[in-house]
Amino acid sequence: MTKPALIIMAAGMGSRYGGLKQVDPVTPEGEILLDFSLYDAMMAGFEDVVFIIRKEHREAFDNLLKDRAGKHLSIHYAYQELSDLPEGFEVPDGRTKPWGTCHAVMACRDIVKGPFAVINADDYYGPSAFMQIYDFLSSAISSGDNHSDNDGLTSKDSGNNSRASEISHEILQDNKISDFAMVGYMLPNTLSESGHVARGVCQISDSGYLSDIVERTKIMRRHIDPNFKSNSGSVETKNSVSQRGSEIAYEDGETGNWIPLSEDTIVSMNFWGFTQSFMKAMIDNFPAFLEESLKTDPLKAEYFLPFIVDKMIVAGSARVKVLPSKDRWYGMTYKEDKPLVTAALQSMKDKGLYPDKLWK
Repeated sequence: MTKPALIIMAAGMGSRYGGLKQVDPVTPEGEILLDFSLYDAMMAGFEDVVFIIRKEHREAFDNLLKDRAGKHLSIHYAYQELSDLPEGFEVPDGRTKPWGTCHAVMACRDIVKGPFAVINADDYYGPSAFMQIYDFLSSAISSGDNHSDNDGLTSKDSGNNSRASEISHEILQDNKISDFAMVGYMLPNTLSESGHVARGVCQISDSGYLSDIVERTKIMRRHIDPNFKSNSGSVETKNSVSQRGSEIAYEDGETGNWIPLSEDTIVSMNFWGFTQSFMKAMIDNFPAFLEESLKTDPLKAEYFLPFIVDKMIVAGSARVKVLPSKDRWYGMTYKEDKPLVTAALQSMKDKGLYPDKLWK
């Protein structure tokens, strides 16, 4: 039976953090944040992991993984190349920025041939997220919505790529509605104490499916002055503000106003579960994206996963089940986040959620 693969986006350098944060140890045992995701993935049932990296980082990742997760999981690499474009397109002069998360995942198209999950390399997602997404993708396999070959993962030099592509193409002609999944986190569980963050704010239907996702930048928890004058010009009363003490809000890019967000807001942290129909949609829509973006923003335009997700939802060709997680998300958006992340992981070890040493 085909098993889900895990794709890890690790090509970014982390401009705000500085340096290759994906390989920065966060525990006294020398474990990196990625080790915890790999451990959680393994415990959930994942066996094959594909890292999307830059070629120049291959040795660094090899050295980190070979004596750790590499002994327990099957590790593969895909390279996100700026020049990996459809026929007829060229990289614009002066462009150095990668083409975005869709383009990154597309780098796995000749490796991953079954259902797959996608995560960031530098995020801590928690055990329940991996268990939920693995169970979801396994159910997709059981229902026949896997669009894959016999093992879900194909080596680039195996000689089977042509036939696997034919099989995927044939199955994709069925015009079925594709079932995808996204792990949703409570907004307060994803904030940084060191500064503002960007989050995909989700709207969810009564039946638990994603209906809309809007990227909001500069989200943070703001401490409110009892005499603070709101955007409408009215002064909040002491009773209505000081009891609250703070609010989560984002800065509107056009007006500069701060717009409050509910504490119950669900956000996306880029933990997705897809079948091969999503890979096909990314590939099929990439030329149109390039046609438009090369005219409007040739040096910085990016091809993001939520763009295709939204396009498929609107077209009625896919639906996305939101899998709620109550786990705390951790990341290192800023250097100042590292001590907080280290303390949190040690606390989880002390409580027995993880062994003292993940890989033995």
